[in-house]
Amino acid sequence: MAYTYNTGSSHLSRHKCALVSRESTSSMLSFVTKKNKSLPNNVINECKEKCIQFVCQDIRPMDIVSGPGFKSLASYLIKVGSQFEQIDVDDLLPHPTTNSRNLIKNSDTKREQLFTSIKPFLIENIVSATTDMWTDNYKKRSYVALTLHFIDNWKLKNYCVYTGQFPVDEKKQEKISKSA
Repeated sequence: MAYTYNTGSSHLSRHKCALVSRESTSSMLSFVTKKNKSLPNNVINECKEKCIQFVCQDIRPMDIVSGPGFKSLASYLIKVGSQFEQIDVDDLLPHPTTNSRNLIKNSDTKREQLFTSIKPFLIENIVSATTDMWTDNYKKRSYVALTLHFIDNWKLKNYCVYTGQFPVDEKKQEKISKSA
């Protein structure tokens, strides 16, 4: 092999040693990269049964298993299971009281972060607000939500900053006052 200014290094790239090293690199990448494994039908069917059992026992809506929160939890549980193999689920899942306390701490932190990010837009008075009202079909509770909208770096941002339930007594009082 010789290099000349006329031919450059293209003949080196075509040499069989270079081809072998490229193939070994690609096979190494394929070994290291994560592949999705196809699941056997019996595992898929058992998962369907467990999902049905979950929504029936805990009286939850059927679409709960398709929500991003449930999927995130399921992915985390799979990851923990793959790292530690057989574990007792009671050792991993927190008590509802722990969840409640952490929810309050987490919501306070998230609220502060949201306020900090929205504050400049509120000061500049370049925020718009919309409301949405609805009634829960099952328990017939009425709710209202407040969403703030603004443009940040030419992207529309919207944050639901409040969701609350109408007090039932006030709702009944409005009906009585309207009928009188």
